[in-house]
Amino acid sequence: MDISKISIGELELFIELAKLGSIRELARTKNMEAAHLSRVIKRLEERLGNALFTRSHRGLIPTPFATKLSTDIETAFKHLQFTKSPSQENEIALSSIGAPSFLMESLVLPSLVDLYNDDLVHKSEIVELPPDRLVLSGLRGIIKIAYHAEKLAWPTTWVSEKIGTLEWKLFGSRELFGKRVLSEEEVLNLPFVYPIYWSPEGLRDSEDKCPIPLRYRKKSFGVSTGKMAIDLIKKHKSLCYLPSSLVTGENKYELVNLKVEGWTSNKVDVYLSAQIDSITEKLFRVLIRKSEEIISKKTSSF
Repeated sequence: MDISKISIGELELFIELAKLGSIRELARTKNMEAAHLSRVIKRLEERLGNALFTRSHRGLIPTPFATKLSTDIETAFKHLQFTKSPSQENEIALSSIGAPSFLMESLVLPSLVDLYNDDLVHKSEIVELPPDRLVLSGLRGIIKIAYHAEKLAWPTTWVSEKIGTLEWKLFGSRELFGKRVLSEEEVLNLPFVYPIYWSPEGLRDSEDKCPIPLRYRKKSFGVSTGKMAIDLIKKHKSLCYLPSSLVTGENKYELVNLKVEGWTSNKVDVYLSAQIDSITEKLFRVLIRKSEEIISKKTSSF
């Protein structure tokens, strides 16, 4: 038995699979490939030296060993608290942080800079991730802290708190768009700068909160960051659906918020999530407070 390399994320997947009884269904809820999930469970069985499931017409059935293991793990999880060791307090470090590009630029980096300037944090690791890769990256231990729009299905070993609300709006070049109100038909006839991201399977399109799904719109440029999108639409007659918090500084005078007949305001809650054994409660609260302050300023500035 080799338990030294078993992660909390793997154990969490095992517990959920024991309850659900279906690799395919759990993979769907976790936005994972079923084949990858099967490999995770097989690797876990190898490290534990015991079979965890048997197959039947009802799905996967936990073995007696797995049933006892599941109970023991859940009992341990219930007693997990935010880590408050003196060494962590002295180190003042933030574990690896993941966030989509639009939150990285408008929220994460400003928050961390302020914390560094106030001498509240001395080091951290930051990685940009697409929204649908955050939970998977957390399960794999790649990130310990995440910023995201809308609630995500984190394991029970993570905690999430709402830190504010951002509003998505349609933007175009002030120089190229003399008309400030468009019909939906006009919007559909104009090209869009749209978000893309890299995954192990290659380049993928991502959704941008627009009322009209990307598959029904014309595409111009696919970009991986909000900054690239803004730079493009300044000089190209394309539209882009962005969080208004990204349009700051000189960009506010170069871009125009275009109104669309029939579209209502699109506000989305933003959350800060963390694996509870990777950050002190005190630092988690400081991070929440700083993030709330920045979101409040961003949303009131446009």
